[in-house]
Amino acid sequence: MPVVHPEAGIYNGLGAVKTELEKLNSKVDQLIKSQEPGQIKTEYANGFELKAQDRVVWWTKVDNAARYRLILKINIDEVGSLDLDRETRFYVFDKMPKGIYFSVKVIAEDREGNEIVSASIGL
Repeated sequence: MPVVHPEAGIYNGLGAVKTELEKLNSKVDQLIKSQEPGQIKTEYANGFELKAQDRVVWWTKVDNAARYRLILKINIDEVGSLDLDRETRFYVFDKMPKGIYFSVKVIAEDREGNEIVSASIGL
């Protein structure tokens, strides 16, 4: 009867695969730790709180606000505005290119379109 070496065969091959996976997992863990999410930025104005992280902005509810207007600026140029209903208190700028500084001004307006309070934040 032939004798098979105990370290021969499929187990030895899988052991090498396991070792390589452990090395790869270690590298991935290091990469994940180096990719910490952006810090949360906060701006305050007369009890109004505006926050931003990466490409997301959110704010506190303003009593008597009929809508929220978002004004987007790249550098100092206004490039767009958006009206959101009074129940919406966040927005995701998912199509903005990376590497460009832009800021958002959120204005709480009453039914007549008068500003109640506003704040700006950079993203």
